[in-house]
Amino acid sequence: MSLQFPCAANFKKWGWQEYDQCRLCKSLYPNQPAFSEWLGHIQGYCKALQKSTTVVHHGIWRDLIMHIGKQSLEEIEDGSRKWSFPASAGAIKHEEWEMREILAHIGLLVHTQEGRSAVGNDITQFHYEMGYWNDDECNDVTPEDFLKVRPDGVAFNAKVKVCVFLEFTRPMDLRDGISKQPAWHTVVDWAPDWAQDKDLEKNTRYDSHLEFTSWASKRKGGSLDHSSIKLYVGIRGSAIKTAWENWLTKQKSQSHKSTSTQPPIFKPPFLSHE
Repeated sequence: MSLQFPCAANFKKWGWQEYDQCRLCKSLYPNQPAFSEWLGHIQGYCKALQKSTTVVHHGIWRDLIMHIGKQSLEEIEDGSRKWSFPASAGAIKHEEWEMREILAHIGLLVHTQEGRSAVGNDITQFHYEMGYWNDDECNDVTPEDFLKVRPDGVAFNAKVKVCVFLEFTRPMDLRDGISKQPAWHTVVDWAPDWAQDKDLEKNTRYDSHLEFTSWASKRKGGSLDHSSIKLYVGIRGSAIKTAWENWLTKQKSQSHKSTSTQPPIFKPPFLSHE
């Protein structure tokens, strides 16, 4: 549960131990300052847990996207579904479409040598026109790197011509009172709130790809629109201390009015993580 998860950051806050550093990070990088071991670090940041974190992430996402697909029943005039999820995962196998597959699905890439070369030239031209690349600096992203990017899922609305990137994020606590950001952390913008940090990270990751789909579509005489949706499961951020204490006070007051001898069972007004 938020702010109660048994981890080093909370143990230090409660006065149970002196340090809040992650032992797993320290074992991997003994000569570097380690992250604070908080709930969000365990769920999504610890390099020692990357494999297990990915497995859990994919498992939750499979259930979520399958449910979304089953509930998207609205049909258009020809009887087909209004929304399609061609990259939806199966019950066991996890699949993600690369940008090249997304572009091929909407008719912006042909899987021939000539077609791939044309898309590579389009990607380069797009980045120069938008000012994302220039001739005076070394450009870190190549067309091939651009085409390898994979959102968690993608949805298409053929009737109104919309392409939507779907991104799933598991919940994390606030970075309240944790150690200073280690110098080796790769995220440039270190935000105090995990949700703010993840939103910024994913916007930065996919903005140019979404923009390119519309740009390339218009060049071919189309009018494809684009957007992204971020999906969260569980607690988004941490409970607000004052609101939580007020809720507990209210429950305590109501329990005094009860004539039942059975102790009341209190449930928090939010869901804990899986």
